[in-house]
Amino acid sequence: EKERASGTYTNCNIHNNERCGVEIQDSASGTFSNCDIHNNTLQGVSACGDAKGTFKNCQIHGNNSNGIWIYGNAAPVVEKCTIQDNKTENMNKPGIVVSGDSKPSISNCEICGHLSDGIWEKERASGTYTNCNIHNNEQRGVEIQDSASGTFKNCQIHDNKRSGIWIREKAAPVVEECKIYNNKTEGELYSGVLADDDSTPQINRCEISGHLSEGIWERKQACGTYTNCNIHNNEQRGVAIQDTA
Repeated sequence: EKERASGTYTNCNIHNNERCGVEIQDSASGTFSNCDIHNNTLQGVSACGDAKGTFKNCQIHGNNSNGIWIYGNAAPVVEKCTIQDNKTENMNKPGIVVSGDSKPSISNCEICGHLSDGIWEKERASGTYTNCNIHNNEQRGVEIQDSASGTFKNCQIHDNKRSGIWIREKAAPVVEECKIYNNKTEGELYSGVLADDDSTPQINRCEISGHLSEGIWERKQACGTYTNCNIHNNEQRGVAIQDTA
């Protein structure tokens, strides 16, 4: 879908295509409801340009690249979708990649089962992620880098194989009222929240627990603000600050 198109697509089975399952670009703003988007050669969904499409109650799974890739100035709305098990064997593909100057709204979604991160936000992206369940990914639940500044509210980030959230390279996210717990691989010391590289996160009213390392680990000139958090039952320190953080 492209240019200024605005279609409605309901109960569609979109699968086994040689590129993406769905690509929206330019100023397109179609609505996809109750669609099953799976087993495509590239991404399940690609949104670029100034696209503002809407995806509701969709199953996005088993694609051979990312479940969703959002870039340019795109600002799609993704609601009540399951983004699961999108991966190419031995290639680390996050479930959702948000890049460029994009500003998606992603809410009430389940994001799980990827060989890399659940969500990777980078460059100048600034998404809003609300009430999402991000779990059982092979690397981080969420990775935020460059000058990205997304907002995460009321999310459950748990049982990922590395840190719950990794913030780096001047990223400045806001994380509010999230539960970040049990992110770990047996024997590997990953913290719940890792802030690196001049990042300036704001972590407010979060519960951070059950990690083999620290609840929060700040280092390498990071300078976060942490307010009204409940940090407990981590195997090492609740909070560690090192280097010139």
